[in-house]
Amino acid sequence: MQVHILNQLKISLDKDDDLGKILKSKDFYFQKAQDALIKFQELPLSKDEESFLFNHKKDYQKLRYEFETNSKYKEVGNLIFEIISYCDYHARDKDKLNQYDDNRTLAKAYVRMHSWVEHLISFKLDKQSISSVSVDNAIRYLLDPINNFTILSENHRKQICKVLQKPYDPTKFNEYLVDYFNAIDIPVKHPYNKNWSSHCFVIK
Repeated sequence: MQVHILNQLKISLDKDDDLGKILKSKDFYFQKAQDALIKFQELPLSKDEESFLFNHKKDYQKLRYEFETNSKYKEVGNLIFEIISYCDYHARDKDKLNQYDDNRTLAKAYVRMHSWVEHLISFKLDKQSISSVSVDNAIRYLLDPINNFTILSENHRKQICKVLQKPYDPTKFNEYLVDYFNAIDIPVKHPYNKNWSSHCFVIK
């Protein structure tokens, strides 16, 4: 399988198809997403703002209304929705908020908007309280793309472990794949793009 993957990567480089362009890119393929997440992470909030977000993090309609109409919450709301537009193919207003011409996203995450908003707020206020596996995996990838993958769904990860003939262990999944692809000399310009390009072939 590893030989097959390497051959397919070489074909993509020769054809200069979408994957070939990722392999040749000198920039991290999701740099804008990473920038938005870090900006969100570092955005200062007052105690009142933190309290409002915490108390209403499960009330999507209330939050959406305040994000759109209240200047006090406009910046944090815009960042939350921009981050989601990079993470999920089905994100609301992706065409408007995603700053890439091709509207690239991490995955078809099948996470509802209210869940994205709730767990991104949890990440902002208390990094230990993210209960959504898919949202947590997206955040981990954007913050550390060398050691994580854009395979967000736990079920998808279980299927990949079957392909690799490995027992599923969520604490070791990334380690399995990193070790697997380290054995392949993937011709990628930017190291952050290695796991994004390689996972395309694990799922085939």
